[in-house]
Order: sequence, then structure tokens, then C-alpha cells
Amino acid sequence: MALRILSFLFLIVCTMKSMGQDTRGDVFFSWSQAKAVPDSDGFAGSYAGVSNGALLIAGGANFPGGGRPWSGGVKMWHDRIFVLATPHREWKEAGRLPRAMGYGVSLTYGDGVVCLGGGDAERNYADAFILRYTGGRVEIVPLPAMPGPVINACGAIVGHTLYIAGGIATPAGLTTNNFWCLDLSGADKRWKVLASCPGPSRMLAIAGAHDDIFYLFGGVHLAAPPGAASGSMPRREYLQDCWEYTPDKGWKAIAGLPHPVAAAPSPAYNAGQSHLVLFGGDDGSLASQVAELKDAHPGFSRHLLAYNTLTDSWSVVGKMPVDIKTDAAASPNGSVYAPVTTPLVVWGGNVVLAGGEVRPAVRTNRVLIAAPRQPTGKFGGLDWTVIAMYFAVIIAISVFVSRHMGSTTSDFFLGGQKIPWWAAGLSIFGSKLSALTFIAIPAKAYATDWIYVLNNVMILAIAPVVTYFYLPYFRKLRLTSVYEYLQIRFDRRVKLLGSFTFVVFQLSRLGVVIYLPALVLSTVTGINIFACIFVTTVVTTAYSVAGGIEAVVWTEVMQVFVLLGGALVSFFFITSHSPGGFGGFIREANAHDKFRVAQLGWSISEPVLWVVAIGTLLTNLVTYTSDQVVVQRYLTTPTEKEARRSIYTNALMVIPATIIFFGVGT
Repeated sequence: MALRILSFLFLIVCTMKSMGQDTRGDVFFSWSQAKAVPDSDGFAGSYAGVSNGALLIAGGANFPGGGRPWSGGVKMWHDRIFVLATPHREWKEAGRLPRAMGYGVSLTYGDGVVCLGGGDAERNYADAFILRYTGGRVEIVPLPAMPGPVINACGAIVGHTLYIAGGIATPAGLTTNNFWCLDLSGADKRWKVLASCPGPSRMLAIAGAHDDIFYLFGGVHLAAPPGAASGSMPRREYLQDCWEYTPDKGWKAIAGLPHPVAAAPSPAYNAGQSHLVLFGGDDGSLASQVAELKDAHPGFSRHLLAYNTLTDSWSVVGKMPVDIKTDAAASPNGSVYAPVTTPLVVWGGNVVLAGGEVRPAVRTNRVLIAAPRQPTGKFGGLDWTVIAMYFAVIIAISVFVSRHMGSTTSDFFLGGQKIPWWAAGLSIFGSKLSALTFIAIPAKAYATDWIYVLNNVMILAIAPVVTYFYLPYFRKLRLTSVYEYLQIRFDRRVKLLGSFTFVVFQLSRLGVVIYLPALVLSTVTGINIFACIFVTTVVTTAYSVAGGIEAVVWTEVMQVFVLLGGALVSFFFITSHSPGGFGGFIREANAHDKFRVAQLGWSISEPVLWVVAIGTLLTNLVTYTSDQVVVQRYLTTPTEKEARRSIYTNALMVIPATIIFFGVGT
């Protein structure tokens, strides 16, 4: 019960530290390079992925010898498969594709790389197969052919379902709105043709997958110019629109890109709980000048764009490394560019961009690796002083209480029933606050709205029931543990079973409660997370054992002020730095319906009003009548009247706390 107290101070210090922290986007990835692909020109449009721990790159196309279309160069298609066991080993050739081809979709799934479609100079293909690296060679496992041939499509795997969207059916054709899926988990694999995206047909779009949703970003729309003769060059339109597809709900338009993006490495990188990241891409700003620029083309966009799936918004979170030398026109592989038309592969937790096109008609053999990294704060003297002071106060409370504590079981577990009602009430309130409250409640309000506010408010309805029916009975029986009642009513075996299930539940819950603040502490200090968990657990357990429930109560009183103070600081800091201040915060939240407190309906699988009301009513009834963490505290007061006051103190404290924590999330 006391294991979480120390952790909260760290959370509040972290909050204060973050106010002045530099959050430049370039701190989110550490860039390096693996061994170059063994081809002097490199490839674009290759298939790439991870099989049994090794990186595979296969097929693709280039202009051998550095030729260019405007100087007579001819595009050549390839079928070789290369394997890289680790980033610092050498590549080796380990097989060949069924034919020389490229510009299909490739996705890592299980122990293989799923390859879909692609084409060559003559035609496009509907091929589907898996590349699996075993025994030093790559074997090809066939899959059912797709409903039609396609090139320059995009795809992603959601759960076990593979989705593929857009592309071109024939080498000289226009873009399509194909949308197909294949369940990779079933024995009888069959392609399904799904409803097309409502937006323009597209190629070179970027796919993504997050929380059972398929995402489609940008791309290029090819359309025949109005009144154009057959065979004329199609008109290119670079797209900014974005879409999400949910199997049960269909397509839905989402926030558009800050600028057009096409041919960026796909699928998008799934970064954490709420972000999909796009690496570079072609924004189309120089598309009409390629013939004039030729080798003077500066390359493609290097911006990293992050889509927040919760807030439906985009932000620039960094830049890809670019190092263009003075001889870049003649020797492009001596420079570093942001590549396009290459798959994005996650290998060993890192983002890998192997090869790709770096300027029109120019390929690269470089293999860029982006290692995600969490920005770490720097604790200074003031921060550590605050921590030390908090330790000192906790130790002082424990030492003081232990010197005045009696030797009976009642003294240890009930504090001799001499705790003031207001302290017991604050302790009850503090006992139900944890890292889950400090982190999870704002996160839930951030992601949704206030429909879960009844989880806390329903305590007001439970308090009279507890004080009228349960409290007098517990006081009359002079219980030390609420589970003693089970022995009085039944027998010792039932009491032991009830106590055992309570302990198991608390151990499971504390695993999360300790881990969350330890994760935050490790992030802002750079201390190993296991050390953070160990120190937090040992210190809080030690003072709890030494001082008993009385020490726990008084440290929780302090904890309440620390927690609510930190939450208030966070709330006022956020609102004061929002556009329009507090009034702007209220207006924007209202505009997005963030203050909704009830969802009407009769579903039993959705958080509708009656489900939340009944569920939280029963949950709180259980907590305040049979949870030793709570019952123990309102049994520490001298009289039943003071115990009743402590319960109502807790109930009334819940209202401002709920507003603060939900407000922070909103």
C-alpha cells in the first residue's frame, strides 16, 4: 500500500522538469548505417523485410553504371536476394526471386517476408509469396495470387490480416482504387475485395497499422487530362488526404498531411501507443522541374511527420540525416540523401531503410538505421535536493512513529485507533491514488472524454451505504482485518482464502503501480529501470514495516498534498500555455465534445451510462466494504463518529481530484 508513495514525488519532479525541457524532434532517433548493399548503384523498389532475425532485400531496379534516362540510360530490373545477418556483418547472396521485378509491397510477418505484386518493363504481376530465410538460403513459399496485377501499391498487416491499397494495374495505366485483404492466419487463404477508399485513386501512398485500424496516407493520383488523346501522359496530383479503415465501420477521413507526401518508405513506423511516423517522401514541389534540374536535383523531403491517432493531428518530429557532397552529381553514393520508394523495415527494434531512390533516376546502396531513443532529462542539484528532503521526511515519520508505537497487533495494524478523522479520511483518499491515477486517468481523458468520471463520483453514492450498514458492524466486532469477519461468519479456511486472494490481487496490481513511476524516473534521470524498481520497493517497504499503519497514514496525508499539488501545477501550466489560455482550453474542449459525461444507449459492450453507473457502483461497494486497504484506514479512528467523518472526507475529496485529473487529460 505504501509502495507507491515515494514514486509520486518523482512524477511531480518530472512534471516540473518537463516544463523547461527541450523537445526538438531530432532527439527521437539516433542514426547510423549498416554495410552497404553489394551493388555499386543500389536499388529502388526492392522487397525488404526480416526473416528469422536476418534482414532481406530482394529485386528492385536501377540504372546500371550511373546512367540517366536523359542521357540514354536504361532501367534494369533485378532478381537477386541479399541477406544481412547483423548490421556489421557482410551481405551475402542467398537466392533469387521467381523473376526480375520490383515496386511491389513487402511486409514482415512471422518468420518471413510477404511479397505482393510488382512488375518489370513489360508488365505488372499479381504474384504473392513469402521469402523465408533458413539454412543459409531463402526459400519461396507461394500464396494465392492477388485479384489483379499491381505496382506501386501500399500495404500493412493489421493483426493477422494483410491489406493492400491503390497502385497501377498496367505499366502505362492510371491509378486504381483497389483495396484487398488476405487473412494470413487461416489454412484456407483467400483474397477479399473490399470497399474502395472514398478518396482519389492513388499510387505510392503510405500505409500504416495501429490498434486494429488500417491507415492510408497521401500518394499520387494519375488522371488523364481533360480532352487528352489516348496515350498522352497522365496528369500527376500529389495528395495530402488521409484515411482510416476499420473492418466493422469502413472508411473514415482523418486529418490531412501538412504537405503532400508520396513514395515515402512504407508502411509507416508504429511509434508507441498513439503515433505513426512517416520518413521523408516526395512532396511534389519539384516534380515539374525534373527535366531541367537533372543531376542538380537537391533530393526529396527529409522531414519526419508523426500522426497522433488519439488527437487526429500531425506534427514534425525530426529530420533524416542528409550530407550532400560537392561531387554529388557525379558520385551520388558518396553523399547521404533521404530515400524514397523503399520499404520501411523494423529490425531489432530499429527502423531500417535499405536502398531506395535519392534523386530522380538515382539509386543508393546505403542502408540507413534509425534507433528510437527516449529523450532523457538531466537531474540537477535542486532536483536531487528535493528527493533527499522527501526521503528525510519519510524516514523521520517512520522513526518518530516507531518510537511511540505499542507492541500489540492493534497498534501496528490500527495505529492504536488514535488517528484523527481528517488524517484517516485523507489516507483513504491517498490509498486509492497511485501511478494508475496520475498517469492512466489523464491518458484516458486525453484519448476519450469524461464518460468514466462516474468511476470516482459514484463514491458519493456508496459513502452513506458504508457508514450506515457496514461501519457499525465492523466497529462492533472490533476487527483488525476485514477478513476476520469471514472466520466469524464461516471458518478459518474461508478467512485464509479471502486473505490470500486479496494478497495475490495486490501483488499483481503493485507490479503495474511500481513499474509506471519507475519508468518515468528512469527516463528523466537515466538510472537503470531495475534499480529504480528495487530502490522504490525496498525503501517504501522498510518504512511501512517499521512504522506500521500510522506511518503509512501520515505519509499518505503528505502524499495527497504532493499529488494534488503536482496535478494542479500541471493543469495551470498546460492551460496557461494553451492558445487563448483557460478560456481557449474550455472552448476547444467543448468544440471537440471532450466534456461529455454520459453515452446513452443499451449496449452491454460499450461504456454507456447504465453500464458505467452499475459497474462503478458495484466496484466501489466492493472496495469500501471488503478491501483491507480501505477498511483498515477507517478502523484507525477513535470512535465510530470519527470513522464516519473520515469516509465522507474521502468522498468529498474525490470531486476536486476528479476534476483536476480529468482536466489535465482534457
